[in-house]
Amino acid sequence: MPESFFVLSKEYLEIAIDEVIAIAKTFDRFSKIKIISNLVIIQSKTNWYEISKKSTFVKTSGQILRKMSGLFLDEGNFEILKNAKTFVCRIINLSSNQFDIPELENSMGDMISKFSNA
Repeated sequence: MPESFFVLSKEYLEIAIDEVIAIAKTFDRFSKIKIISNLVIIQSKTNWYEISKKSTFVKTSGQILRKMSGLFLDEGNFEILKNAKTFVCRIINLSSNQFDIPELENSMGDMISKFSNA
């Protein structure tokens, strides 16, 4: 099951956390949730975008990839890239480990291009 992250506004943090959890549980009652300050990590079959677009307090959100092979792209996500001349891939490091972010973004972009024939 894919994991998603949600960085929440620190203003009204308790409400923000409850909101994201309630939305996630509405879509998938078996969602697993971990909270670290204003970061909420959700393991769910629900797409992170569906949760994020219904939330008021989410500042940044996305899919967590532990390995490049864990890229969870479905037919709906490929449709976005159809007939696109360019696209951007952003990586947010949620760990304390140091990474070469631009190199990872390039690699991920190349992988998405190959999978989607963009």
